[in-house]
Amino acid sequence: MKHKILNKVPSLSYFICSLAGIGYFPKAPGTFGSLASVVLAWALIHRIGFSFISFCALLLALLVLGIIASTQILKKNKSKDPSFIVIDESVGQWIALLPCYDLSFFWWIIALIGFRLFDIWKPGPIGWIDQRTTGSPLLRSFLVMADDMLAGIVTALLILGAYCLFGSN
Repeated sequence: MKHKILNKVPSLSYFICSLAGIGYFPKAPGTFGSLASVVLAWALIHRIGFSFISFCALLLALLVLGIIASTQILKKNKSKDPSFIVIDESVGQWIALLPCYDLSFFWWIIALIGFRLFDIWKPGPIGWIDQRTTGSPLLRSFLVMADDMLAGIVTALLILGAYCLFGSN
């Protein structure tokens, strides 16, 4: 099912923000966006050989690209956080994966589950950021990304703590 706005304003911004169409999945687009992001990160690091610094640079580039592209969409779309925008899930998921860089796939799965839990549940400041809806399209784009970034940071910190307590798997 195509979104009406996509028919009116086709652009690269929609392709980027929907992660090449994943955001248009009828059920759980955010979860599928996170899952695709984990698979892509695993391939970049473990198959292509991205260094930690290269992965962080790509994460930063994805964040900037996501803000720019979602700003273009939010200029035309008054929705707070359109469900088809899932690039924010990708950024948040990659943040959650940062402590997993050299860890086993078990920790990557924990990062996926943890990030999705925090992104859906939205406790405390994550939910507060998610409820901010006013401002310019640029500010709204940053806020769309910010709640997922914070969910990723919280997940990353919990993974670091769990790894310190329980060690490798």
